Amino acid sequence: MRDLAGPREESLVDMVRRYARARGSRGWIAAIAVPGTLGRAQRGGALLPGADADLGRQGFAEWLAEL
Repeated sequence: MRDLAGPREESLVDMVRRYARARGSRGWIAAIAVPGTLGRAQRGGALLPGADADLGRQGFAEWLAEL
């Protein structure tokens, strides 16, 4: 199975905050560290796509603007 990725790396907490603002939320959204194996993998970059990933052309900002 091939990896599919955006055209650039994005911060998950930043994406969540930007999405919430675009949907009208003005509340505070905390950044939390996910515990355990999954959290370590996320923080260490192990969940990022490999070098042979198929890259999309539309970035998160462009996608968000279409909402």
